[in-house]
Amino acid sequence: MPRPARTETVQVVIGQGLPPRPLAEVTGKDVLDQKAARIIRSYQGQRHKPVWRWFATTRRLILCESHLEAVRLDIADFDTAVVAAKAQPFWAEGNFHGKRIAHVPDFLFELRGGRFLLVNVKHPKFASTERALRASAWAAHLARSRGWDYEYWTGEHEVGQFVPNVQALHGFANPARFSSDLITAVRSTGGLSMQEIVQELPLWDPRQVRATVLHLLWTGAFRADLTLPFDSSTRMERRP
Repeated sequence: MPRPARTETVQVVIGQGLPPRPLAEVTGKDVLDQKAARIIRSYQGQRHKPVWRWFATTRRLILCESHLEAVRLDIADFDTAVVAAKAQPFWAEGNFHGKRIAHVPDFLFELRGGRFLLVNVKHPKFASTERALRASAWAAHLARSRGWDYEYWTGEHEVGQFVPNVQALHGFANPARFSSDLITAVRSTGGLSMQEIVQELPLWDPRQVRATVLHLLWTGAFRADLTLPFDSSTRMERRP
């Protein structure tokens, strides 16, 4: 069986207008420092509509090629292990199992501790096609070549209500929208549910209190089982 391309023979482009470079010379930080390697265009009749998504971790907008990519970005944003993200991170071309292949992965995430995670996102309906599996195998090979982790994400294995809960909490991610005084007040209560916290703060607008609780759930200051439906009576834990 033909072997995959050696790392030094794989050519990558990590930014628009830049010349190709050997993959062996490219670091995760190099990739994150450049613009997206591919422009995502909108056109009449396209199946996947691009969407700008606010990435609270680095406080900037990231353009996703589809709604499913935006969902995966929200999950990364919620993950406290993720410190940076890049969509359309690089274009890579080389020989893979005897055939020429060129591919742009969907995301590169920087993780705490200097690790990186390369991600391809695919709708379950198309995830098992020969073309999709070949692109995923190529991306996995690229990741291993650089010592990065790799994930082929379809959303199928997310448990229960986790995805809709994270998407809902994403609306409360921006710290600039919340009063530091109210955050302190909420954290100083003894309530273990949103309902109890609202009752302990009668001088504050209940709507603002509830929003602040959701913000603290997003930041990880409060924790709950987000695989289950969340409401005002859901019990939460507090991070020390």
